[in-house]
Amino acid sequence: MEPLDIGRPCGCLGAGPAVWREAGYTGRRCGCGLVYADPAPPVAAAAAELHFDGYYAFSAERRLDWIERWCRRGRLLEVGPGPGHLLAAARRRGFTIAGVDPSPASARRIRERLGVDVELATIETSRLPDRAFDVVVHVDLLAHFADPVHALRAMARRLAPGGHLCFEVSLLGGVSPLWYRATGRVGFPEHRWLFSQDALDRVLARAGLRRVGLERFSLAAAIGLIAARRAAGPLARRLAGRPAAAGDGLPPPQNAAHRLYERALAGLRYAVGAHLPAIGPQAVFVAARPEETS
Repeated sequence: MEPLDIGRPCGCLGAGPAVWREAGYTGRRCGCGLVYADPAPPVAAAAAELHFDGYYAFSAERRLDWIERWCRRGRLLEVGPGPGHLLAAARRRGFTIAGVDPSPASARRIRERLGVDVELATIETSRLPDRAFDVVVHVDLLAHFADPVHALRAMARRLAPGGHLCFEVSLLGGVSPLWYRATGRVGFPEHRWLFSQDALDRVLARAGLRRVGLERFSLAAAIGLIAARRAAGPLARRLAGRPAAAGDGLPPPQNAAHRLYERALAGLRYAVGAHLPAIGPQAVFVAARPEETS
């Protein structure tokens, strides 16, 4: 299936107002709340990694708790498994695991760590069989895809009858730009799209998917810690600052301060964020199914 020539994945037309500028790109917001990078960033074979390892390691079990609400056991495919923390946790809980990732470094690390051969490909070019997995998962990838609709369709094709697509995505669109100023950046050009709830539902619908579950986590407390780190001066930024984008698809090296900072962020994002009002930026766990099986 060829990528859709849709411009923006939500299907909205016309240039939206500028709400943010970063790294030579203008963030424009369309009517559904989606914020998109203008001009369109070049398409990379593998997305540069913006997170430290702790972002994946410290929350893998919580993400798997969400996945198990929809699929208790079976064949699990992770798209873009990176360092492999979620795959390792899934295997410990009895899943049969597989992965697809365009990063040779990621494939090599998972093979060495778990003895699993990750297919070296994107999900759009993957040769994995259709209707082969009970659950397909991904973490924080939707903002990176050049064509999220095409990528989601490729994932949905791999679902066995009754299977679910489970993923995490940040809802950073449709909010005041003051939130972006607090963090200092939104991640252009690695992040191509900042989704709102409306934009996310539009993208799922265009991919032939129906959302059947959603769990929200307010990012307000985590953003407060990020803002405090930025205000603390050069030493704090050097000890636990945002990493430079890694080019191999794996998280950059981190020191003890980074790990402590990432553990605090994880606690604020999920344990605290689960109890805060759903105002401003949010992280959400999503479960979806192909429309014809919903």
